Amino acid sequence: MEAVATNNINPNHYKIGNFETIDLIQDVVKDFGSVCQANILKYGIRANKKHDEPQDDIKKMIRYCEFWLNDLEGLKASEKRSEEIAVFDKLNDLLNEQEKEFIQEKKIKCVVLDGEEISEHTTKRHN
Repeated sequence: MEAVATNNINPNHYKIGNFETIDLIQDVVKDFGSVCQANILKYGIRANKKHDEPQDDIKKMIRYCEFWLNDLEGLKASEKRSEEIAVFDKLNDLLNEQEKEFIQEKKIKCVVLDGEEISEHTTKRHN
């Protein structure tokens, strides 16, 4: 028997055929932002209470933030966002060992993302 991958953040039981339930809620509920806020609060409050690890609930909070952003931008709630929300400190985890060694040897004064200079205090590594 072949293993089936599960998606804990957007599982199939939230779909009607190929239609996302969140899009139906977005179409039917007058104040969709309140629905998103309620779910963000719900998952924030239950994190570390329902499960031993809070990751799934935190991911669900982020997903509802994405639903709300999409709605504010006139998009379907379920539409995949082009940017990802990431914590700057976690970017180091994306580097391979050679890149980490290279950065260790350099005294980087400035980081530029999307043409914007990131302040020095934001880019300093906290040990």
